[in-house]
Amino acid sequence: MTTENVLRTRRLEIVDDSGKVRAVLGTGENDVTDLSMFDASGKVRAALEVGEVPGEASGLRLFDTNGETRVSLYSDNDPDKGVVLSITGAQEKTGAALGVDDAGQSWLTVSAGEKGRSIKAAVDANDEALLLFTGEGPIIALGTFNMEGQDFPSLVLADEQERGGMVLNGSRYTPSVRFMDPAGEVSAGIELKPNGKLMMASYDRNKPLSFLWAFVFCFLIIGGAAIGVWAASALFDTTDGAGLGPGFLPVMAGAALTSLIIAGLGILLDYLRR
Repeated sequence: MTTENVLRTRRLEIVDDSGKVRAVLGTGENDVTDLSMFDASGKVRAALEVGEVPGEASGLRLFDTNGETRVSLYSDNDPDKGVVLSITGAQEKTGAALGVDDAGQSWLTVSAGEKGRSIKAAVDANDEALLLFTGEGPIIALGTFNMEGQDFPSLVLADEQERGGMVLNGSRYTPSVRFMDPAGEVSAGIELKPNGKLMMASYDRNKPLSFLWAFVFCFLIIGGAAIGVWAASALFDTTDGAGLGPGFLPVMAGAALTSLIIAGLGILLDYLRR
C-alpha cells in the first residue's frame, strides 16, 4: 500500500449534511483510543474506549437521550481480571448484569421494584452454585456447597441483616434444620442421624463445659479443697504433729465420688443425644 492511500490523523470527525458532528474517532489521555457517536441533537449515544492502563477497563457504553448509561460492556485491561455486561432500566433500581469476576465466578443478577429486590445466580470455580434473593427485606439463598469432595444443597432463610432465620441442610448422611437467633447465632436445630434417629438440640452461646472438662474442673476444685483440708489438719493436729488428720480421707473420698458421678452423668447425656 502506498502512502497516497493512507490517511493519518490524530482525530477524525464525521459530520452530517448540516455539518453537525455525528462521530469522533481519536486518542485521549493515557493513550486511550475512543470512538464517540452522536444523535442529531448532538447528544452522545455510544462510546467505545480501548486502552491498556492497569486498573482501568476497555469497553462500550450506550446512552439514552438524557445522557444516562443504559448498556455497558467492560473488560479489565488486566487479563486476569473480570468482565461485566450491565443493563440499566429507566428506574434506578431496575436492571440486569452478567459477568465473570477475578476469582472465576460466573454470575447473573436481575433487579427491579421500589425495594430493589434482586435475584443473583452464580457458579464459582469450585462448582458451587448459588441462587440468592435479596434487597430491602428478607434474604433467601439456595445453593450447593462442596465439602470433603461431596456436594451439599442448602437453603437459607434470613432477615435483611442476615441474622435471624433458619438453615436447611440437605446433607446425604445428616440432613438438618438449624435455627438462628436475632444475633445470627445458631440457637437450636434438628438433625437426622445416620442410624435413623432424630436428634433435637439447643445451642447456647454460653455453652456449658463438656462432661470431660466438667470432670477435670470439679476434680481440681474439690481436690484443691481436699488439699486445703489436709493442710489445715496437718497444721492444727496436735496428736501426731504432722499427720493427715481425721478429715482428710472423707474429703478425698467425697471428691472421687463426686467426680465419678459427674463423669457418669456426662456419658449418659452424651449417649442420649446420639
